[in-house]
Amino acid sequence: MPNISQYRGDTWNFTIVVTDSASVAVDISAYTFYFTMKTGDTTDGAALIGPISVTTGSHSDPVNGTTIITASAAVTDVIVPGRYFYDIQMKDGSGEITTIISGLVTVKIDYTRATT
Repeated sequence: MPNISQYRGDTWNFTIVVTDSASVAVDISAYTFYFTMKTGDTTDGAALIGPISVTTGSHSDPVNGTTIITASAAVTDVIVPGRYFYDIQMKDGSGEITTIISGLVTVKIDYTRATT
């Protein structure tokens, strides 16, 4: 369960590369990916972020198994610094859902608030 740290108010980018058991890239053209961050409450309404989805047609390099999930600065700016739970799920072309990564996000305080 990989833990990550991000700054509040920054743009968060998560690059996902999908490979098979032989480390060969999987074509993810028909896949959808979801990022969700919560306090621990598992109900969908409790999400602080998400689910943010990356769908068919918006992957960065689908033939080579690569997509990027982005949480904008506007989305992360309202998060109170602290520790939260996250996961990223993948739904393949046949509808099978797999959690591909999960862990804790430490949202760090940013001291420069005025950026305009």
